[in-house]
Amino acid sequence: MSAFDLVRDEGQRADFTARVAHLYREAHRRQGPRAFEFTRRAAALHEAGHAVAFQATADGVRWWPPYRLRIWREPAAALAWLGETEVSPHAPPLRVTPDDLEGTLITAIRTAAGVVSERLFDGEDFRLASSADEQIMVGAMARNLEAHHWRLPAEQCLALLMEITADLLRRHAGAVHAVAGVLAQRRKLQGRELARLLAGVGRVALQTAPPE
Repeated sequence: MSAFDLVRDEGQRADFTARVAHLYREAHRRQGPRAFEFTRRAAALHEAGHAVAFQATADGVRWWPPYRLRIWREPAAALAWLGETEVSPHAPPLRVTPDDLEGTLITAIRTAAGVVSERLFDGEDFRLASSADEQIMVGAMARNLEAHHWRLPAEQCLALLMEITADLLRRHAGAVHAVAGVLAQRRKLQGRELARLLAGVGRVALQTAPPE
């Protein structure tokens, strides 16, 4: 399921689509066709970032840890590796409303972690069009923080969300690389082996006030 699938309102869908199109145009302007090339390594690092963020924010009640990761090569594209991070099918349905500060923050961190992982650990190979839907969703959460919670400009809220996520992944860089290494080789990772690789990732103490 993509972030687009989570947008129910038709007006919001139109806005979402327009923002993705703008991101694609800007990515192409800056990187050309290369912006849309997604390597196997990048896909593995992306999903590993999600996995660490899911693990670090899991409470086993509302927020569940990662259950299965997988990456695959898109057959219609010359160089496009995609991926997915899933929680257990037994996890309860998750709903986050605009007035839910904790839910907004955790969802933003979990959503941003894939792209942030690529930026941190894939260096010059980072592609600006990577997971455009996730980038747009995090931007929407930043605007929600501006309107309902932190009362800071959306651009500042977005920068803070990305830095919170980056700090989390830096602290668990070993786990990110361990998960990405196995995933890149096997294309699928789940169950006890995934749990073992993430065993050193403890639950993060979430700060709901905006960082200084």
